[in-house]
Amino acid sequence: MMNKAIEGIVLGNRDYREHDGIITICTQKDGIQSLVARGVRRISSKNSAVVQVFTHARFFVDFHEQHSMHTMRTADILNSYHRIRADLEKQAVGSVMLECIEKSDWDEETFAFLNQALLYLDQSEEQYALLALFFSSMNRKLGIEPYADGCVRCQRSDEICAISLYHGGFVCRNCYNAQRDTRYDKTDLKSFRLLCHAPFSQYHRLAKLQPWSYEHVLMMYRFFAEYSGIRIQSMRFFNHLQKLSGR
Repeated sequence: MMNKAIEGIVLGNRDYREHDGIITICTQKDGIQSLVARGVRRISSKNSAVVQVFTHARFFVDFHEQHSMHTMRTADILNSYHRIRADLEKQAVGSVMLECIEKSDWDEETFAFLNQALLYLDQSEEQYALLALFFSSMNRKLGIEPYADGCVRCQRSDEICAISLYHGGFVCRNCYNAQRDTRYDKTDLKSFRLLCHAPFSQYHRLAKLQPWSYEHVLMMYRFFAEYSGIRIQSMRFFNHLQKLSGR
């Protein structure tokens, strides 16, 4: 057994035995890890706050070489993201992000990407642009980004009129298929191209360029779900909130 300090963000938690819990964390250097948190379900537990989703902390862990799960001894909270916790819509957006990270392949940039996304979400009110750009960035990370520099079928750059999920990007008037492709006006096509090319670090600049909507999020999510094969269950609650608000 080896004692180790690891920095991570809590992606999820669940009950384990009578008083314990299991947390899943995205770490800075050690991938996605599951930790047993002893006694966190007791009212008197000093670790009950640190196992909540969204928490960014430094975890002090007993690593067991022959086991897939390790034991958290204690932790120091670095950021609790309290603004996300206090806002239902931000919670919905954040939950989508956490599930997306948990179900995707981890690499050395994953932790920094997620931490930056949560910082943006915690501090900003433009959540449609953020979630749309998050999915666009995930598409690039996974190598499944749509083609948005011309028609994906014939490569012409003019008379673009629709987006084809089937073919993987823009289609022009001549290649458009009404049964497979979705027509958009020029403004939405421009927004789609912006999202496809904008680096995640330019979120604040992107958010101020124009109004963003629920449909912009769906544009990017459809490509993520179709080509990654990953279905994000948290999108159901996010979608439900949009219907309740009439968006």
